[in-house]
Amino acid sequence: MNMIEIDGWVPVQPKEFHMDTLTLSSENSGEDLTGYTHQDPVRFKRKLYYTWGMISWADCAALLQKIQAKNGVNLNITYPDRDSGKIETRAFLAGDRTGGTFYLIDGEVWVDGLQINFNEHGGDLPT
Repeated sequence: MNMIEIDGWVPVQPKEFHMDTLTLSSENSGEDLTGYTHQDPVRFKRKLYYTWGMISWADCAALLQKIQAKNGVNLNITYPDRDSGKIETRAFLAGDRTGGTFYLIDGEVWVDGLQINFNEHGGDLPT
């Protein structure tokens, strides 16, 4: 099992992965004058967070180029979904691509700590 596939391509696997489920609410949500909170959920969206350990500069560049080739949009990400308990493939937008400390080891460049998050495009409707 892989922690991430992007459009069927399997990159070097991350050392960490976690997932959030975000609730998007309508404008009818909020607090009324009595202090009671009303929520009208319209979508549940996933946000995936990945962190890579020490990877080669070439692997780092290949991963970022794969994302950038589609301008970071409509990426079909396959991952283990916490909520469904299954391997899922869903459409995501690439979020921030941060970190990545460069090291020179035995004449080769390595990158440690690259972080990328993905925001689900669409999401699930409430039941």
